[in-house]
Amino acid sequence: MTPPRLTFAVTALALAVTGCTNKDPDPAPPTNPPATTATTTTKPDPKRAAEKEAIEAYKAYKAAYNKTAQNYYKDHAPLIWLTCDQYTLDLSPLVQALQAAGAHQVGGDKVSNFKVIDHQAVRDFPIDDHVTFEVCVDSSGTDVVLPDGSSALRPGTTGRFVATVTMWHQDLSTIDPDVEPGGQWLVAAGTVDRGRTC
Repeated sequence: MTPPRLTFAVTALALAVTGCTNKDPDPAPPTNPPATTATTTTKPDPKRAAEKEAIEAYKAYKAAYNKTAQNYYKDHAPLIWLTCDQYTLDLSPLVQALQAAGAHQVGGDKVSNFKVIDHQAVRDFPIDDHVTFEVCVDSSGTDVVLPDGSSALRPGTTGRFVATVTMWHQDLSTIDPDVEPGGQWLVAAGTVDRGRTC
């Protein structure tokens, strides 16, 4: 980041380069000396940075899910790499059943209004973070369509509802030197509360 330049210093330098001189033999002192700007640096908050990364990873998951669903659920392998634990075990059979039924998604869920409600950072062996947030999931323009044109969704399942999502991050480079440092955020759990609209 370029440090801020003081107007006074730039003006003085410009006058020196162009050879301008003040022709007043006895100039009056300035009434208000030029103000100086102090440069402050703030250290990034690693906790906030981790929470932002978790949210961005969830957005990437939702985009990947929409793409897979719109393509008749044919290739859901990318979703497996973005989820973990029980979430993967619950997701895979659902996606496989929709693929077998010949269903495809029209439209896609949109996510907004993220609010972190819990962040558990474990700084021991290995580094392990869990971030839980609430998010508004808008599925009002989304449908899952069967080959006969009917909807596979039950009435009342689409709309704007609050979901609670837990993201999990683990950096295995702390225990395995062959693993690239940094780790990855994965969807660990997610529930939609259809009693809470947003």
